[in-house]
Amino acid sequence: MGTRPTAEFRSEALRLALTSGLSRKQVASDLGVGFSTLSRWIVTAQRTGQTRNGLATTARGLHSSHRPW
Repeated sequence: MGTRPTAEFRSEALRLALTSGLSRKQVASDLGVGFSTLSRWIVTAQRTGQTRNGLATTARGLHSSHRPW
């Protein structure tokens, strides 16, 4: 099993997915994460209020202990 992405990596992935203009599928592919993984990070951030105006506001809320799975 590989290493888990850091909170900073997830935060940057969210920023790219929400602001780059690229499709989420392309962002996931470019970063080497699964599309469903990126989608789950986005949904989790939105549910926990970690996004504001479509931007990730902090990596803290995306810590591994906050994952819904």
